[in-house]
Amino acid sequence: MEGVLAHERGSHSVLLWHSSTDRPWAKEIVSGLARHGFTVRRTEQYVRRGEKTMDLGESKQEWLFWSLKGADSLLLLISPNAPPKDEQLRSLDSSMDQRGVDVIPVILGSGPVPAPLRGRAAVTMTHDQASINELTRRIESARALDLLNLTPREFENLVEDLFRSEGFDVVRSRGASRYDFVVRMPGTDTTPPIEYVVEAKAYRRSRVSVATLHASAQRLATAGGGRGAMIVTNGQLTSVAMRTLSDLSSVSAFPEIRVLDGTQVKYLLLKHPDLVRKYGRPHHERGR
Repeated sequence: MEGVLAHERGSHSVLLWHSSTDRPWAKEIVSGLARHGFTVRRTEQYVRRGEKTMDLGESKQEWLFWSLKGADSLLLLISPNAPPKDEQLRSLDSSMDQRGVDVIPVILGSGPVPAPLRGRAAVTMTHDQASINELTRRIESARALDLLNLTPREFENLVEDLFRSEGFDVVRSRGASRYDFVVRMPGTDTTPPIEYVVEAKAYRRSRVSVATLHASAQRLATAGGGRGAMIVTNGQLTSVAMRTLSDLSSVSAFPEIRVLDGTQVKYLLLKHPDLVRKYGRPHHERGR
């Protein structure tokens, strides 16, 4: 696949990846985005810097990281002409999670969202202005979600609304409880019921410290009465924090411990446009 880097007026940047057979689609999308205030820098500029242009299937992780430097969103064009392999998409998806890049599957014409990307909010493209408008709104939705600027109370309300939108029953804690919510989803004939005690943690810095994660996990494990524990944060987990979580979960005395970090929270929010409108930047700025 090839890359085209589109920079919006402002701080949000978008990388567009496509196969060589879908170059006409890419040009049409780039042109459409330009009408919404985007400028476009083509792949040839990378070549002049001495970098080799590579297909997505051939690219090494360091090449991908280099090309994504400074990108906030990744438009991944999917078409039946040159469908990427699932293992390629899983690797790409994991890499984007680590960098906090919003991945937007762009389905050209028709067809399903590939299995590794089904948790992402996709956009279907046709040869009309309406789909360009939809793509622009999808990019702007990610840009509007600045979770680090939410107050602790706003973030707590966001977490409650998000669980309700995902189909959970939510009960707020009372008194001096060591958690914020209990969330439950009834089981079915084929799936067991789900129940977690949840703590919502809002930070002003993007990285969650190991000490904070460890303390929250132990507090929830003690207060949860054997139920699963979940920490939902607006920050991002470092690799050390992820290992700490894994080590705690392996201790038999601890219940299941899960963390939804800011990247995962944002991906879930993008599935619910009403919550994006409620908690996006315009909403927050009105409250200042």
